[in-house]
Formats: sequence, structure tokens, C-alpha cells
Amino acid sequence: MPKTRHERYQDHVEKLFEEVRARLNDPPTVNRLLIELGRFYDPLLLGGVVDPSTRHHIVDLLRRGRIEDAREILDERIELHNKFSRLQKERESGLMESEHRIG
Repeated sequence: MPKTRHERYQDHVEKLFEEVRARLNDPPTVNRLLIELGRFYDPLLLGGVVDPSTRHHIVDLLRRGRIEDAREILDERIELHNKFSRLQKERESGLMESEHRIG
């Protein structure tokens, strides 16, 4: 069965997050990737998956060599985004179940 639009979106966001985590020793690349993540809308956050303030904070920490602190903030942002994804899946699952009951 083909992936839904949300699944394709989630896959792309997850790949970008993975790349950020793999590149924490390269602040310019992390900055670019976080800008790209900021272009994806997250309804739970009412804005980009990574907002500019969080991006600046992460990149600043990386530039100062505080990789573990930057990773912690990144992980918090990933968890916030994953919370939305779980809620979306639950919503879609509930809609599908209700359609089966009606139909």
C-alpha cells in the first residue's frame, strides 16, 4: 500500500533529524539542515518543526563546543515533533475505525 502524505512527510523529517544528529560536529551543515526542517510545518508547535530561536541556540552551542547540550535540545525538539506524529496516527486510526463501524 502506498505511503500517505503524512508518512512521506514524516519519513523526510526523520531523515533530516538523523542527518543533523550525525553532523553535530559541523555547525554550518547543522544550521542548513535546521533551516530546512524549519520549512516543514508542525501543527502541534504552530510553526516550523524547528523554529529560528531553537536553531540559533543549537548552532550557537555547537560553535562553542557544547555538543551534548545541543544534542539534548535537538532531542527535545525531535520528541515534540514525534508527539504530533503519534497524535496524527491515532487520529487517522480512529477515523478509519469509525468508517468501518459506519460502513
